[in-house]
Amino acid sequence: MSLLFLDTAMNACSAAVEHDGVITSRTLHIARGQAEQLIPLAKMVMEESGAAFDTLEAIAVTVGPGTFTGLRVGMAAAKGFSLSLNVPMLAMTTTEILAAQVAKERDGNNHTHDGALAIVIETKRSDFYIQLFNPSCAAGGCTPLGEAQALEISQMIALYGSMTLAFYGDAVERLQRDLGQEATAIPSSWTFHPEILVPDPSVALTIARARMQAPDNGDNRDNGDIQPVYLRGADVSQPKIKRTIKER
Repeated sequence: MSLLFLDTAMNACSAAVEHDGVITSRTLHIARGQAEQLIPLAKMVMEESGAAFDTLEAIAVTVGPGTFTGLRVGMAAAKGFSLSLNVPMLAMTTTEILAAQVAKERDGNNHTHDGALAIVIETKRSDFYIQLFNPSCAAGGCTPLGEAQALEISQMIALYGSMTLAFYGDAVERLQRDLGQEATAIPSSWTFHPEILVPDPSVALTIARARMQAPDNGDNRDNGDIQPVYLRGADVSQPKIKRTIKER
């Protein structure tokens, strides 16, 4: 049996399949155009893996945090596959996948963190999406230390300034830059690691497979009612009203 993973939550478009224990994946690093690229990419990895669509037992998809439009693209595609193939969906957050990537890299380099992992994701505003994780991770992922939030720098310092944190994610460089412009000193117990930017499909599928095989796997599947993780509303501007003057 096989698992398909789809991701358009951040500045990438990814599709991957795990078939007979082998993962085949493709990632396009694009900020726009995911809607046109995702389905062809999914078909490509299915063909390359040798898996047939009728072997899929679930569709894993990122549900956020991420871009408003990107989340809708990935989730709509996942729901389409789920309904047409009559298989469940498996919701995965971008933060949990990134945290697991950190753990994988850390283990490969025999490196440990004394404090929590802080995953920060770009919002394209002044704030940041952030979620903390226990640095000790298993095959099924890392344990979150609270919910994901959208925080300004001042709120971040107020909440986490006394904690030892290792920051990862696509917003790390902006966070460092913005912190340098703040009057408040950067907490000495914070470290910044900008090398992990988007979810790794292979890591996501490893987590998904572990969940599917867990004794409570019925709780990990969803029959189509998964919800996106929107930490704030979409950026929507009001349409301009064109006023006309009727001459008499």
